[in-house]
Amino acid sequence: MIKKILVLALFAFFVNISSTIAQTLSPSIPNVAGIRKQLAARGIAEKDFVSKLKQKGIVLESIDPEDQDQVIIADSAIREVIAELEEEGGGKKVDSKTIKTDTIKQVIVEKPKIDSVPQKKFSDKEKTEGLKDAAKKATTQEITKAVKEGATVEEAVSEKISESIEEKLPPPTTWGQQVFRDKSISVFRQSQDVKPPDSYILGAGDQVAVSIWGYSQENLVFEINKEGYIKPEAMPRINLKGIPLGKAREMLKSRFSTYYRFKPEEFEVSIYFSRTITVHITGEVFNFGSFSIPAMNSAFNALAASGGPTDIGSVRGIKLKRAGKTDKNIDIYKFLLNPSAQEELYLEENDYIYVPVAEKLIKIEGAVNRPNRYELIGSESLKELLTFAGGLKDNAMTANCVIKRFENDIETVLNVSVKNVLEGNENISLRNGDYIIIDAIKKKYDNYMNIEGAVDFPGEYAVDDNFKLSELLFRARVNNETRLDQAYLIRTNKENKVKYQILNVETAVKNPNSADNILLKPEDRVIIFSKKSINVLKNVAIKGEVKRPGSYPYSEDLRVRDLLLLSDGLTLEATDFAYVERYNIKNPNEKLYIKINIEQITKDANSKDNIKLQPLDVVNTFSNLIYTNKSQVKVSGAVNKEGSFQYAKGLTINDLLYLSGGFKEEASPKKVDVYRVIIQENEPTKTVASTVSFDRNLNVISGDPNTEVMPYDLIIVRTVPDFQLQSLVSIEGEVTYPGQYALTSKNETIASVIKRAGGLTKEGFSFGAKIVRQKDEKGMVIIKLDEALRNPNSNNNIVLKDGDVVTIPKTKDLVTIYTTGTKSKEVNVQVDSVINVPYYVGKNAKFYIEQYTGGLYSDKDFKWKDVYVENPNGKISKSKNFLLFKTFPSVEIGSSVKVALQAKKKEDKERKRKDPDSLEKSIQRATMIASLVTLVLGMVSALKGL
Repeated sequence: MIKKILVLALFAFFVNISSTIAQTLSPSIPNVAGIRKQLAARGIAEKDFVSKLKQKGIVLESIDPEDQDQVIIADSAIREVIAELEEEGGGKKVDSKTIKTDTIKQVIVEKPKIDSVPQKKFSDKEKTEGLKDAAKKATTQEITKAVKEGATVEEAVSEKISESIEEKLPPPTTWGQQVFRDKSISVFRQSQDVKPPDSYILGAGDQVAVSIWGYSQENLVFEINKEGYIKPEAMPRINLKGIPLGKAREMLKSRFSTYYRFKPEEFEVSIYFSRTITVHITGEVFNFGSFSIPAMNSAFNALAASGGPTDIGSVRGIKLKRAGKTDKNIDIYKFLLNPSAQEELYLEENDYIYVPVAEKLIKIEGAVNRPNRYELIGSESLKELLTFAGGLKDNAMTANCVIKRFENDIETVLNVSVKNVLEGNENISLRNGDYIIIDAIKKKYDNYMNIEGAVDFPGEYAVDDNFKLSELLFRARVNNETRLDQAYLIRTNKENKVKYQILNVETAVKNPNSADNILLKPEDRVIIFSKKSINVLKNVAIKGEVKRPGSYPYSEDLRVRDLLLLSDGLTLEATDFAYVERYNIKNPNEKLYIKINIEQITKDANSKDNIKLQPLDVVNTFSNLIYTNKSQVKVSGAVNKEGSFQYAKGLTINDLLYLSGGFKEEASPKKVDVYRVIIQENEPTKTVASTVSFDRNLNVISGDPNTEVMPYDLIIVRTVPDFQLQSLVSIEGEVTYPGQYALTSKNETIASVIKRAGGLTKEGFSFGAKIVRQKDEKGMVIIKLDEALRNPNSNNNIVLKDGDVVTIPKTKDLVTIYTTGTKSKEVNVQVDSVINVPYYVGKNAKFYIEQYTGGLYSDKDFKWKDVYVENPNGKISKSKNFLLFKTFPSVEIGSSVKVALQAKKKEDKERKRKDPDSLEKSIQRATMIASLVTLVLGMVSALKGL
């Protein structure tokens, strides 16, 4: 797959103009005319180009497009040759002259892009490995798309490598690293529409687009030449090198206004193409090296291409080194706190970015808004660290923070006042590895008390030294339902003892100086009661099957009928009786149940059941459903919706068949069996059966479908005998028409289906045919297809089942020999190998082992563990021992011979040589052999005598 992608990518690479030149100039190569045309357009002599390549050891005619190493090395050499020829003046200069928009597009398309973004200068080995790894992830479409956008194949794959690096970056451990690891900053590609800021410094190679509209209309593109100027037609030179883009706009507007007529707002200058520069990144970064990137990228973008600083790399002491200039310091924190700072860090050719090891890393946790590890530089102290951490949380304890540090080989703890630090009264310097903890205030506020109950605003209220009950009641607001004669104060003293005190709310409110208007303390609880709670013992209630159950105030004239009316009457499921549950107020343990006739009460208010109610009476009404026997009837068999249904009076067999969704396709409507249980009081149950016949439309043919079903009836719809939908099997591999086939009978064999599939192709290898049986999870079925096709009555001509997958591979003409085993230090023989050898008709495993493995089967340095043969159809045959003889399995074409050996140790052989038991065993074996020979000879003589 990788090779295919690289070959396709190579083709796209050579179609691209930069790679067009890289093709061999042999007349036999396609598109040679186009290549020579492009060389001529650039003023590059063909012989110079070919000669330069040969000097670097590259002969284009000998490049193998499928050799990744050759492609990468040649690509690199071609790029260098193009650059050298242009540097030497071997090509036509297209800068310093006016080019119309339609022309410049063509020039840019044709211009070879020797470097692109992001592209690290990998070594040849790194490039090869990187391309292999990235090619696994890249697709043909991705590579083709990148090439169409102007990138080369190597650039497209290099971008995949960069993405792979980004994916493998570890999570940040120091604040500031996240901007590189979560892709907050990325590298600008030349193909992206990026608008550089006014501070962008112009340089040689930049292409500046000038657009004029209005009275004069023009669209021009100029490339700044090596001398640093552009030369518009009929205008003097304009020096732009080293000038910020914003200043260049004003300069160009002024110069062009002398030759064109336009208003200030009808003139625009933009960067059409940004020059490519090489930047070197070293130090503690994930991916150091040289990178070719558009100059519009800042130092931050270049760092993003390298993956950013490592876990120990500095994020604040990064150095930007430029020849002849003072080093600039790159501080990621300044960028995070002021993103515009990046505009001052644009790069130039051959700039170096060096990331040193961080010198002072401090960790801060606790009640700060951004706990993390931070890097401090210079004289920065705890105050600056708190700023980087986002400041303190609202619940931070400012009186004290803990600083843990290692000093003189021990861990010490310092206590510091954060408040003094923030107010500038104290300056705390920090050391590398310091660990700072700022605790949150854990103690809950305690200057409060609580009021609950029948007031408008219950809850917590702040307590001060003069907070009294009357003021609390004023804030919480008593209402018409508030009980004024009695309230409770619950107070807990220092010994956690609880004290209850009864208060008179009315007195406390009317007379602030009374004893009831007590002074409240923190954690007091005041409970105010409702007037309704006074009359709770004078309520009556109604429950159950009424539309609005609940409690109602008691009245001496209240009767059951009144309570029914107050509760909006009975529900439809209500029974015609109810019970009045009556309590003895003086003795709650005594209870009386009075049964009443609800139906009579609703018809006649003067009914004797319409009794007067007493305080605490509860009228309980009930549902008829709880007294109904919820018996079921069941439908099963060939219906669309099997299941149980609630029995209902009047339900018929026909109704149940409709409720169950009607007949399935395989149903036999003429046989619908009904089984009924006969239940008689004090008699054993009996089951009776009957049958009803229908047509497909549920019209009766015989029997009575309108017969009412009874509880527990079971209705079964039978299936048509031998009904079965198509059974499908798959024939894969070397048959004329592979695919799925429906079995024409229950007993159709594999030979029959193979015949319907057009038979085997010329490449069909019948001996390797296999069947995978899905049904009942049987798995692999081993057969001899050649016998099945030759003799339909063969046992191998098995009957296929639904879901079977038959695979016929291509013809195999080799035998594979696997030798496995342990390797001894004393016996230096390689036993782990795989070889493929020709097939010999009629030979067994021993032949192949002797012929191709050096006779390891009998080597004195090895002992047998196992030998077996796996045939192409999956059948496995093992070698067998009979007395002193060893028989080996036969080998068919395409089989695998597998030999498992174990090396003998020298000391084992020496021990056996000296072991007297071993000698005794050898004598016993010799004696047994002699006896066996004598026995065989005797049998032969006896047979001759007969």
